[in-house]
Amino acid sequence: TGAERVAGNNTHPGQQLIAPRPAGRGDQGEGADLFFHAIATLHAPVYRSENAGALRQDWPRIPLPASSALLRASAALGQQVAALLDPETPVAGVTRGDLLPALLPLARLRRADGSSVQPQAGDLTLTAGWGHAGRGGIVMPARARDRARLHGRRTGSAGRGNRVAGRTNL
Repeated sequence: TGAERVAGNNTHPGQQLIAPRPAGRGDQGEGADLFFHAIATLHAPVYRSENAGALRQDWPRIPLPASSALLRASAALGQQVAALLDPETPVAGVTRGDLLPALLPLARLRRADGSSVQPQAGDLTLTAGWGHAGRGGIVMPARARDRARLHGRRTGSAGRGNRVAGRTNL
């Protein structure tokens, strides 16, 4: 009849991982598990450092876990990574609910002196002076305020790089 059967390049354990599952499990099935496993693997720092060459060539190999239980566990991690990458997906402990304790140092807004921010006292008020009318109606830049930041760089200096002269009160 001319039709040929093409065999996959899966080892016996690999074939068991992607074997069809009974209906009614309430999930998206083995295809979704493989997809989310690939996401988890590609975002793992150890995988990325060990496979940097293949990733640069845009031809990474995704290893299959030794069991379907490990595949499902990896897929669960991949689903978490995918949710974190999707700005419209709420993630418990990150974008909704109580913040995870490990994220508190990253997300807690503090003043430069380490004290709590007081929005009612104007701590988050932003004012900017971008210029004034000069001779003949020409707009002249405002005087800049050079202020040291915590990371050691200085900001607000006019005439350096592509910075715009202005005044910002934080």
